[in-house]
Amino acid sequence: MDLLKRLIMADGVSGNENEVRALIHKEIKAHVDHAEVDKMGNLICHRKGSKPTVLLAAHMDEVGLMVTAIEKEGRLKIRRVGGIDSRILVGQVFRIGSSGLRGVVGTLPPHLVPRADRDKVTPIEDLYLDIGASSREEAERSVAVGDYAVFDTAYERMNESVRDVLRRAFLFGSDKYKTLFSGENNYEWYRPSDDVLVHLDAVDLEAA
Repeated sequence: MDLLKRLIMADGVSGNENEVRALIHKEIKAHVDHAEVDKMGNLICHRKGSKPTVLLAAHMDEVGLMVTAIEKEGRLKIRRVGGIDSRILVGQVFRIGSSGLRGVVGTLPPHLVPRADRDKVTPIEDLYLDIGASSREEAERSVAVGDYAVFDTAYERMNESVRDVLRRAFLFGSDKYKTLFSGENNYEWYRPSDDVLVHLDAVDLEAA
């Protein structure tokens, strides 16, 4: 479960998977004959053997936000990275950039919104990240346009089963955690959160 926790908690917003890729590489390199990162950021590993050939592939990126502008009042304009439903964003806390500065997604309060629009979903263009800055200059000391932001939530065991792990407002079943880390005649299945490709020749998958 420690490995699963570290994989789940490693940041990897699409286009910025350095942390999660480095962790996967560290954990898998002892179990493969060759590992490399291509120009697109994919981690490609090969374990030699004879035919048949098996390819295991998994995503390691996650959804998040990107800072697109800093307003004069210190608020951060944002865009989605990946398929995030705008309905769940208001009030969510994010960690921004390499420093992990925390910010909360906000919007206009109801009394400033026209009555006809109060029950509508606020478009992403009208949302912002509030980091407590009162000016653009103050905000720019901590963040920059182009910084990524990840959901600031914790790994949590829902019960004693490996099947139920909660993180970042999503529920994953263990059958979705399927990147292979194998020892001698022993196979354990985990899912790292751009892609991991594990290429194996003549591997007995019966134990999986």
